[in-house]
Amino acid sequence: DTYFKAKLYQGSSASFPKDAWSYYTPTADYDRFFGAGQTMGYGVMVAGREVTGRPDLPLYIRYVEPGSPAAAAGLARGDQILSINGVPASTVISSENYAALSATATGQALNLNVRTASGDRVVNVTSAVYSLVPVPSTNTVLSFGGRKMGYVMVKDMITQAINPLDAAFAQFKRDGVSEVMIDLRYNGGGLVDTAK
Repeated sequence: DTYFKAKLYQGSSASFPKDAWSYYTPTADYDRFFGAGQTMGYGVMVAGREVTGRPDLPLYIRYVEPGSPAAAAGLARGDQILSINGVPASTVISSENYAALSATATGQALNLNVRTASGDRVVNVTSAVYSLVPVPSTNTVLSFGGRKMGYVMVKDMITQAINPLDAAFAQFKRDGVSEVMIDLRYNGGGLVDTAK
């Protein structure tokens, strides 16, 4: 860990900022993700970067992985997190410490107090290994100008994304789509050959 962090580019100016994207991961986690198309955790992501330095703002769930423990517990995008394991969201934002949302082993407990459209509730989630859904959404839509457009969301650039992407583009062809929007909002990267 120390060696890796020492080798990260530290930045020299606003034009060449510090490396904030490189990371390392245990081989078992890498093989699970890129080989088996699975991951381990809770499956909930928050909009933390958007509230950096603003503990007065609400902390919202940004994305819930389909098939994850968080999805099974009924959490959804747009739910407001009031506290994480008893720590108020304002404190989590102030400290910029979201580590509680990243499990380090299966069977770990996460306690979230959330505000939803139907009211406040406490949600307990247990970390587990679950299969990824690398292409969670595809659709043919009409633009405001009446053109047929394809929409495809790609969450993970892993081998398991290829067949759903092929199916999506085959459907777009059948539908007479002339333009495609590829939604990469929640994509963390992956295999270059899959992206190609």
